[in-house]
Amino acid sequence: MENRIHLPALRPGNRKREYLEYSKIDRARVVYAYLTRDVSTRILDDKILCVPHNYKGYKSWSILAYLGIRKDFRNLFHDYTEQEVLDAFVEAGPAYQNIVKVLRLEEIAPWDE
Repeated sequence: MENRIHLPALRPGNRKREYLEYSKIDRARVVYAYLTRDVSTRILDDKILCVPHNYKGYKSWSILAYLGIRKDFRNLFHDYTEQEVLDAFVEAGPAYQNIVKVLRLEEIAPWDE
């Protein structure tokens, strides 16, 4: 990865219910898609989480918000490989360790416990 990306600060939420509703694979797919594509959370709900349209992107947004991923992360890693995205978060330091764990399909430590 030649160009280092300045990562925005994480602003994690404390509402874990929706985060825990989904498998580690679904959570990782939502995070990776949001970071690498210019897609709305409504599309993520539809294509990845397969929830009805009446949720209006709320389910995937809840996953992202719990991890601290907000609007400024959307499509930040356009044209980056999975490994390059992972490397960027590893290099960014301990503040981003939960993102690294999600992308590696590991369990994270809840923010609010």
